[in-house]
Amino acid sequence: LGRAKLRQPETMSTPETSTRIDGGCHCGVIRWRLAASIGPETLPVRVCQCSFCVKHGARYTSDAYAMLELHASNDDLVQRYRFGHGTADFILCRQCGTLIAALMDGPERAGRAVLNITTADQPKRFSTPPRAMDFDTESREERLTRRNDNWIGHVIWTPRSLN
Repeated sequence: LGRAKLRQPETMSTPETSTRIDGGCHCGVIRWRLAASIGPETLPVRVCQCSFCVKHGARYTSDAYAMLELHASNDDLVQRYRFGHGTADFILCRQCGTLIAALMDGPERAGRAVLNITTADQPKRFSTPPRAMDFDTESREERLTRRNDNWIGHVIWTPRSLN
């Protein structure tokens, strides 16, 4: 996994019940591992139409039954950016500028995430045609409900200091 090593938590799904997908930022400071309930070729791919996501060329996927583990080799190089309704933090590498994911945390946000698949080690494995999505008309409550229903359901930061 390059410079940043991910530990295998006890809660990680077994290979028999999940598909492991790895990725990270361009410089390797932030690495991620997704244990998905289905393969990358069938995971949904969405392209958010907000100006932030368009400028970053992000293509997202999520699986409510998956587990995402994120690791940064240097906490100081992780940038969180929040805008709009303020319901999620967009995680970027300060060193190379790569947009990794959007995370919801806190009491009303249930530790959910959506992952930018352009950061996968093998992004071409995600072969579902992307759907353009426009969430500008959603209320804060509608947005939280949609994310709680659809985003990756289990997110782990390693080390814990990134929480």
